[in-house]
Amino acid sequence: MPDFHRGSSIGLVLLVLVVAGCQASTRAPFPSDRAARFDSALEVMHADQLAVASLIAVDDGVHRYEAARGLADRDAGRAMTTSTPFRTASLGKTFTGALVLSLHDEGALSVDDPVSEYLPDFPNGEAITLRMLLTHTSGLANYTHVEAWVDAATAGTRLTEDEVVALCAATDLDFPPGSSWNYSNTGYLLLGLIVERLVGRSVPEEIEARFFGPLGMTGTVPFAEAPPELARGYARDGSVVDWDPAFVYPTDGGWVTTASDLMIWSRAFFGGQLHAEATLALARRPEGGELLTRVAQSFDLESGGYALGFLAAEDATLGTLYAGAGNGAGVRTFVGYLPERDLAFATFVDVGDGSVPIVETLGATRAILEALREDARQ
Repeated sequence: MPDFHRGSSIGLVLLVLVVAGCQASTRAPFPSDRAARFDSALEVMHADQLAVASLIAVDDGVHRYEAARGLADRDAGRAMTTSTPFRTASLGKTFTGALVLSLHDEGALSVDDPVSEYLPDFPNGEAITLRMLLTHTSGLANYTHVEAWVDAATAGTRLTEDEVVALCAATDLDFPPGSSWNYSNTGYLLLGLIVERLVGRSVPEEIEARFFGPLGMTGTVPFAEAPPELARGYARDGSVVDWDPAFVYPTDGGWVTTASDLMIWSRAFFGGQLHAEATLALARRPEGGELLTRVAQSFDLESGGYALGFLAAEDATLGTLYAGAGNGAGVRTFVGYLPERDLAFATFVDVGDGSVPIVETLGATRAILEALREDARQ
């Protein structure tokens, strides 16, 4: 990738940082009636999900609301606060998606390139595009459901990203590329391998240099570098869920973040400050068809799908919604942006089983969506 493009990209982000940083430092609290709606949503979310810890953040560009409930570590009696770091789970896919879109911006790749252009020997690589990897329409088996990976993880054997991708490449496709939709973490590992070959350094290093450093997202780091005050995860029976960082890959969600950082990220990425308008137009076309629309409608959204690294939905009251969602054992996260209202929001709960990722995550987010709808009607 030419240095000129990288420098231009970071220069643009630095300008965004100056503006966003100044705004963030002068955010005022929401008026009491609006804050009360968010307080109520947090109480509902905390109680309904049986969470040990939970958090809501809302930022409309003028006001800021952040509040937390419960204990980030029950055994230690440590309270959850608005600055407590937590695992992103698959919300971190928005970081990988943004990186791929930046490379598309710069002409280093095209989202419609076949995988074979970068990995000539990859099975079915001529038929699988980068867009399909981003939207979960490639047909690649999800490695967390592949028996060989599960057996290795259970035995405590860590597989590298290359090994995981090779294992899944040798597994039958779930469906012909582009013909259906099925959530696949594998696609994001494959994107990471392609990107690293292009830029010459790791995906975390590239994301930090392009985005987190210039944007001032100092609380967002790979899970392997998580600080000791990280919120712990819990299963529904109350038992502790401790993830081993060795089995969590940054390209498909292995990051730690904070509420404040997610407000910065939501407004910068979903708000269209990091990419050219033509690239954003490509990125915002969702896939998933009737399946994901039915999921969206079960949460009172009109429609929904998976775009290039993030969710895109339509709501009768809120308008367009761009979002990232994460779900796993002991963590559910959601970050959203409403462009018609210029409003960012995020939620976190530290209990879950990861069985139905998008559905379970939206379930934890229902209360804040309803509060935002009520707020919009006033």
